[in-house]
Amino acid sequence: MIFLLNWSDISFLIGRMHPLLVHFPIGILSLAVIMEFGSIFFNKKELGKAALFSLYVGFVATILAGFSGYLISQGGGYSDEMLTPHRWAGISLAVLNILAIVLKTVFREKSWSLKIYLPTLVILLGVVLYTGHLGGTLTHGSDFLNVSQTGQTNQLNVNENFPLSDLPRPEEAYLFNDIVQPILHNHCGSCHNPQKRKGGLDLSTFSSIMDGGDSGPLDVNSISESELLRRLEEPLSSDDRMPPKGKLQLSNIQLELIRWWVAEKYPEDIQLKFMNLPNNIELILNRIDDLNHPVYSNDKLPHVDETVLTSLRRKGYGVNVIADGSPFLEVRFKFKKGETPDEIAEELKPVARHIVWFDLSGTAIKEADFSQFENLTRLNLSQTNIGDSVLKNIASLQNLEYLNLHSTQISSEGIQQLATLSNLKNIYLWNTGILPEEADWLKKRLPETEISLGVTDGS
Repeated sequence: MIFLLNWSDISFLIGRMHPLLVHFPIGILSLAVIMEFGSIFFNKKELGKAALFSLYVGFVATILAGFSGYLISQGGGYSDEMLTPHRWAGISLAVLNILAIVLKTVFREKSWSLKIYLPTLVILLGVVLYTGHLGGTLTHGSDFLNVSQTGQTNQLNVNENFPLSDLPRPEEAYLFNDIVQPILHNHCGSCHNPQKRKGGLDLSTFSSIMDGGDSGPLDVNSISESELLRRLEEPLSSDDRMPPKGKLQLSNIQLELIRWWVAEKYPEDIQLKFMNLPNNIELILNRIDDLNHPVYSNDKLPHVDETVLTSLRRKGYGVNVIADGSPFLEVRFKFKKGETPDEIAEELKPVARHIVWFDLSGTAIKEADFSQFENLTRLNLSQTNIGDSVLKNIASLQNLEYLNLHSTQISSEGIQQLATLSNLKNIYLWNTGILPEEADWLKKRLPETEISLGVTDGS
């Protein structure tokens, strides 16, 4: 019950009501100005009386909104650069309101009164709009009225893959600038920006993130105690949850990308192609490619019966359709690392033509016939025991665009067999013993293919 609360609790509650209270003077005073001019132009005295009543109510509403605004500002987190003009604009609004009331009542019989009263109302309306604009900037950031920015944000809000979906070549992206920062801006920027630092935290730049908030600078060596990650992972009902309930939440994909950035100790200036991507991140990056691939548009292929998919899942395969309504499948290997069934190709034979994304990374696979997976466009064999013999049948996969062979047993003899894969866009060969000159040989035969040797690229 409210009478059991102390003053700090009450002031906190009143302050939190500011976004609600502030709309009353905006609407009432704007209506007062409209009615006053309407009474003059249409000679309606009733409108003049209603305008005066609205000015009285507007003044009370202005005082209440100003008081609640003062209380919420005491909690900190707002830039003085923006807060001070907003506060003085509110005070000016109250003064103009009083002046308009006095001119309308005390000096209404004076001949000069109307000449001052009408301009006062015009200025009053301007100050109402300006004060509201400053308040919106404090709440939503300085670009909240940017039409192009707003349109872009609305589009991004409905895309769980944002910002990856906006990157034409994700492997060229920088982890912080191109991935992490857009996510933080889209979901956290309205409360954590240079004008409004909730909790003393500004998430608009890399340096301001490193500076931290009221709890101190960010400690890159205490990953398990990351305050940023803790708040993002809090239950939605928790008061510590960020973004709070009612705000646009991060998707699972976006949260996974932030977790990866934290686990990598918050790097700023590094491209994805120079990083050793965990399997989950590779899978996320794989998903963002345009699904308008010629193979994917094949509407003659029948959908796989759900009982077949259920049977495969019971055997440990992660099997999912790549998009709603599509007959094509993504297959991941869900066994523990090092465990591999003897007959992968045989077990997947019923759905071989349906598989377009196949992830066997981290398994103990040595041999498998991939030639039956004729529609395969993505194959991840990283950190496995495969050798050159497997590449013989991979060379027949003319739809293959992505091939990850990092940390495998392949040699230069093996990669020579891949020279016929004209559709290949990306191949990862780091930690394989493949020399730069051998990679250059393959590059000459596949000039459109990005060949990555990891940190040795370009050295």
